[in-house]
Order: sequence, then C-alpha cells, then structure tokens
Amino acid sequence: MRKRPSRDHSREGAQQDDFLSRVFADVKPLKPGRRRAPPPEPSAVRRPVAFAELPPRVRFVLERNEEYVSGYKEDLGPNALRALSSGGWQPQEVLDLHGRRVRGLDEVLARELRSWVRRGVRRVLIVHGKGLHSNRGMGVLAQAVIEALTNAEVTPFVRALKTAPARLGGSGALAVELEVVRARSR
Repeated sequence: MRKRPSRDHSREGAQQDDFLSRVFADVKPLKPGRRRAPPPEPSAVRRPVAFAELPPRVRFVLERNEEYVSGYKEDLGPNALRALSSGGWQPQEVLDLHGRRVRGLDEVLARELRSWVRRGVRRVLIVHGKGLHSNRGMGVLAQAVIEALTNAEVTPFVRALKTAPARLGGSGALAVELEVVRARSR
C-alpha cells in the first residue's frame, strides 16, 4: 500500500476559517425556538408571468422648461411629435382631472387610456389644471400625469405628448398621441 504525502491542513483550515468569518460577519444567529420562515404575505405572492404578458421596456425622451413639456418614445424619434405640432390638432377625447388628487391617478389614467386604445382613439387631451388653487399655488397633478404617461403601465400606449396649444388649455393640459392597436387579420 502506498502512502500519500501529508498536507498541512492546519494552514488551509485557518485560511478557510478566516474567509468564512469575513463572509458571515454581518449574519446574526436565529432566535431560539421555531426555525421556519413565516409564510409570505398574500400580496407578496406572485404568480408566474408568461413572457408575452410582460410589457416591453419603453423609454421616453422628455424636454421641458417651466411651462412647456414635450416627449416621445425613444424608438419613434422626434418625428412622433409632428402630429402634435400641427396647428389643426384636435382631440378626439378629453379627460378632465380638475379636483382630482395624485393618489389613484395612475388607475384613472390606465382605465381611460385602455378604453381609448381599444376604441381606436388616437388624439387625447388630458386637462390637469395649472395648480392655481393648490397649496402654495404649485400644481402637482401635471407632474404626476407626465410621470404616469412616461413611466408606468400605460407607457406602451403613448406615442408622444406635448403641452397643449393655448386654445386647448396651454400649460394646464397635455396633448397626447396614442398608439393605435390594429386588429389582427386572420
């Protein structure tokens, strides 16, 4: 029988102990008693989502100053603003948000935009007001509407947005161009 060469296990063990003590330095031991994790909260339980259900990642290019904003989907380019810039732009539908609060705004916008897209509506005017009757005279709805249109679940429906022309409310409203969903041919 052949004898294996001996190795210095004490040195390897010391290195491993040092490594493990650094890795687990912030770990706190469990309290005595039951060692099971509590079940997840019902709202935290997620069902598997099919890839087709996930909305595509949409990025918006926004340009703004104190009273003016315009934005378009990055993949469409600035030409997406062309329809909004024409002098004869008229909305097909109007959503007046006067008197609304920021809380729940996303749901209202999502419901309305989905309805309009299903019906084939392309041009929408969203009236958010100028905030003259808000605390300190600063409107918060305008920013919340822009956020919801460019960074939320309804973003895939929006092609472009722009401060409304003066005849339609100016800085108190947004002119929005929506994506038209075409019926699939069989």
